[in-house]
Amino acid sequence: REREIVSLRFFERLSQGQIAGILRVSQMHVSRLQRAALERLRAFIATGPGDPSS
Repeated sequence: REREIVSLRFFERLSQGQIAGILRVSQMHVSRLQRAALERLRAFIATGPGDPSS
């Protein structure tokens, strides 16, 4: 679901409200999932895919 939100938000350029309507969840839930996905992506970029601690 996080991947879908990131795709809709940044590639399809939809608002969090529009995404919430598509996924039938609240805008707040979309916001939380987006934040979690971006934090996970930042950590992945910082450590790299070969880091065993990731």
